[in-house]
Amino acid sequence: MAKGLRWLFPPVVVVALVALVMTSAGSSSTAASGCPGGALHCPTWNSTDIINGSITGKDVKDHSLTPKDFKGSVRGPRGPQGKTGAAGAQGPAGPAGPVGPAGPAGPTGPAGPAGATGATGATGATGATGARGPSDVYEASDVGIVAMGNAFTTQRSLNLPAGTFLVTATAVVNNNDATVESAVCRLLIGGAVQDTASNLFLSPNLAGGESAPVALTGAATLAAAGTAELQCQKSGGAGNVLNASIDAIQTTTLH
Repeated sequence: MAKGLRWLFPPVVVVALVALVMTSAGSSSTAASGCPGGALHCPTWNSTDIINGSITGKDVKDHSLTPKDFKGSVRGPRGPQGKTGAAGAQGPAGPAGPVGPAGPAGPTGPAGPAGATGATGATGATGATGARGPSDVYEASDVGIVAMGNAFTTQRSLNLPAGTFLVTATAVVNNNDATVESAVCRLLIGGAVQDTASNLFLSPNLAGGESAPVALTGAATLAAAGTAELQCQKSGGAGNVLNASIDAIQTTTLH
């Protein structure tokens, strides 16, 4: 209490008041003290015993206050922002996420350039011999003497089926006139001329050299049945053809 009074009065007045209280204490009743249990001196001070704003820093014991005692009442200026700290260590890799759905197929790319030609492979084994092809022979043999005029006439003919043929025609042309004559013979297969013998000069009849041999050859393919023909003609006058014949050999392929 004396400490609180020192703030209100000069020291001399405080001493006098303390003496007055001490002398009157014996005659005062326990109820007049105002302390709990009628005690002469109150054991503690509370905020009602101190005038607001009367306590200064020198009335407080050094180092007796803590930051908790100033909480909410005293705040200093905000300090500058500190430097950014160093980056922490990299954390462990997280687990792999689920596989996403497949994307749509992309467009077809352009064709690449052609590659180089590879090396020639080894020759394969010889194949088995195939079946023998047809080799039929057709013949129209000599029929004796056939007249020969000034235009082409058929002296011998041979009927053939469809197929490929090698045809040979032979004959002897003869002059019956007293003058030198010439003869021409030709071989037709399917109506097309395949071979011709021309400029066959014949001496006068019975003068020696009035006859000349003829040999014609041709090959053709008949899509349908046709005829091979030997035709001859003489430049003038009368004449004839002897020993006319036609032979045809059927084959598979012409080369």
